[in-house]
Amino acid sequence: RAVGGGGDVDEDVLVSGCEGTGSAGASTPAATMDNEETKKRAKKKKDHAVRMFSTWMMTATILTVLYCGHIALCAFVFMCGAAIFGEILNLRAPPDASRGTTGVHFRTVNWGFFTAASYFVYGKSVLAHFSEQGYAIMDTRAVQLLMRHHSFIAFCMYVVFFLAFVMTLRAGAYMMQFGAFARAHIALLLVLLSTSMTVLNIKNGLVWFVLPATLVIINDSFAYLVGRKFGKTKLVALSPNKTVEGFIGGAVFTVLTASLCAWALTKLELPQLYCPKPSFSDCGVLLCRATCERPALFTQTLLQLPPGHDLVLKIRDALGLAARFAGRGGVTAEAAAAAAALKIAPIQLHALSLALFASVIAPFGGFFASGLKRAFEVKDFADLIPGHGGVTDRMDCQLLMAVFTYVYSINFVAAHAPDVEKLMALAAELSIDERTELLTELAGALVAKGVDAAAALAPLLSKAPPAAEAVAHAAGEAVAAAAGAAA
Repeated sequence: RAVGGGGDVDEDVLVSGCEGTGSAGASTPAATMDNEETKKRAKKKKDHAVRMFSTWMMTATILTVLYCGHIALCAFVFMCGAAIFGEILNLRAPPDASRGTTGVHFRTVNWGFFTAASYFVYGKSVLAHFSEQGYAIMDTRAVQLLMRHHSFIAFCMYVVFFLAFVMTLRAGAYMMQFGAFARAHIALLLVLLSTSMTVLNIKNGLVWFVLPATLVIINDSFAYLVGRKFGKTKLVALSPNKTVEGFIGGAVFTVLTASLCAWALTKLELPQLYCPKPSFSDCGVLLCRATCERPALFTQTLLQLPPGHDLVLKIRDALGLAARFAGRGGVTAEAAAAAAALKIAPIQLHALSLALFASVIAPFGGFFASGLKRAFEVKDFADLIPGHGGVTDRMDCQLLMAVFTYVYSINFVAAHAPDVEKLMALAAELSIDERTELLTELAGALVAKGVDAAAALAPLLSKAPPAAEAVAHAAGEAVAAAAGAAA
């Protein structure tokens, strides 16, 4: 799509239709046709140049944000979400001239809903980050109340804007106002769900943002290129320019790209990409770096192929694995077993899963967006990005991909159970005092069930680094207190 440009309407339809409207006697019909064709080619060339310039600008922006690190990327994701919310809200906004009568406080009220919901989703983690940074203002009573009762404050904010919405209802504008109310809340669900999961993906490692996003871009771009060159069979009625041939071609190139990227991740030392960053407490204002030993997820290990099947032997022979073990009298049993073993890293299998979703399911996010644009009779969601439309036009498939990546990672990639992984993400947003309180409650619950919580945590506390001795000591005291209370 970055290559092909935005919008699903045929570019030829958008060219000003003036065939056969030349001055009488000024030119022949053939000359008029040639003139129109020249104008069309000139317009396409100009539009292509604009799209390419915007594409390079977007690429430079994203690369700069990635270089800055996790905090900058999370902020960028949030701003994209806000832009998407605004574009969906403005699909049927009242004219400026009528906003004082039929569209009273149209944007103020609906952006108030967005502010309240954003504070509910992100407020606690942002405040906890500044608390870990040691800002003096975070120790004030007012800020402490904001952290401890942030959900109640978010609800109060929502109630204020809900009352404002009801009080500003005006006769003759009910359909417009309730339509905006519905669009705002659906957009809040879609935007905040996907962006919050994107932030969690970023905390698990930049690779869980970069790889899925890259696969979606590759699929979209090659689906356009292959469809333009070989496409004949229409795929869906919502997008007349989408073809079955392009869909299949995009899938093939996406799988190849996923395989190549996953292989590179197993060979290159890229801790900034594959290291998780659950806390940003050691990050600067602009730069954030992650360091760790290479996780097992990105380390190749032997994968034993199931024996007793001709396909195994064909794969072995095709890859030349048996040649190294071939003896004078043929391949021995030990050599055959060794030849049937392939080295592969878990990320290579996970990358294929992401590629399949990006190829088969994620494009339907774009089809959904196409249907929405047709429902509101617009070509693009906005004109923020010249030649591409709005942020929603570029991110429609990415929203669905981000949700899948998070759900997939906590179920099949994370070392913890899915529910434990979700609770760990929530615990990361707590302050140190709140984490100690949580540990005390968990220890008390374990002791009440007859579990020796102190013995369970002893190996973990013994491995605590010197910088975490104080926290470990507090954890030990919390466990001891919980055990004493239960006794």
